[in-house]
Amino acid sequence: MALERLLLVAQITGRGDRAFDRKADGYRAALIKYAKSRSAVDLAAIPTKLDAKPTLYAVRVLTPEARAVVADTDGMSARALVAVRLGVAEIRHPDGSTEKAPVESSSTVGAMAPPEWSRRVAALGGGSLLDELGAVVLTRADVGDYDEAEGGDPLGLYALPSGARLAL
Repeated sequence: MALERLLLVAQITGRGDRAFDRKADGYRAALIKYAKSRSAVDLAAIPTKLDAKPTLYAVRVLTPEARAVVADTDGMSARALVAVRLGVAEIRHPDGSTEKAPVESSSTVGAMAPPEWSRRVAALGGGSLLDELGAVVLTRADVGDYDEAEGGDPLGLYALPSGARLAL
């Protein structure tokens, strides 16, 4: 399992990414599979509109100290904000441009983006995106990723945050 790599995540909750073709055959099944695995292979299987690409959020693995900071934050929404500030390293836009997270501070916890970073992410996908990315950040910190070379994960590592709905 390559935990030093960034995991590229597309929004599948709330309104979902606008590049996805909700009317295409197989959309629902592909979205559900991707929600459980967050694998690049399953992301590529989600039907998109002609020539459209989703916005991707690059999620890093938290240091143990950063994981503790996020886990000790009270409240689900506040925890998601801190997770995004510590765990979302960049935004990769469909046009090929990349926004790197600014660094407010760096310590044993790792690089932490300023509050403006979580506001920037929310501007692209709302509160549901913050909750979704926060859940992905914490799952990676807790259990890591599975190795796609070994096949799909039968346990479905990833889960949606409480109250989240898939963009179906």
